[in-house]
Amino acid sequence: TEARPLAYICDEFHRYITADEDSGEQNFLDRCRAFGVSCVLATQSIAALKTALLQQECSAHQAEVVIQSILNNTATKYFLRTTDLETRSQLRSMLPEPPRAGMRHVIEARPPVTLATGEAYYFFPDGTAGRSLSPASKEICDLLAHPSVPDDVNCTC
Repeated sequence: TEARPLAYICDEFHRYITADEDSGEQNFLDRCRAFGVSCVLATQSIAALKTALLQQECSAHQAEVVIQSILNNTATKYFLRTTDLETRSQLRSMLPEPPRAGMRHVIEARPPVTLATGEAYYFFPDGTAGRSLSPASKEICDLLAHPSVPDDVNCTC
């Protein structure tokens, strides 16, 4: 039999995040990767994830560990326009420092709040990173258009 791609897509992920030791997202992502399942986790901001975890009575430290684990276990990342300072800080830590002393960091020169609709900072598993309008969105649409995806799942490309 032919292998079929499988994807787990969760929009508004901050509404569903958990820190449960056995079934929390950091463990869920490990299991998905082991079985070749792609995961698409969409959230408003890192602050939204942190707030959701704190409301579940996680300590601030535990919330940070869970969020960092999720970020470490997602190889492809897109950061769209946002005003969230925690997301901006995370993004800055992932981008290289300026090539010469005295130059502004790209996050100061082009903060995420100024990105156009559909524009994103992106990070791919092969180490490629950059800023582009809808980077690789065709790959996501191709995945969703696969015959194994139910007809009621829509993608507008």
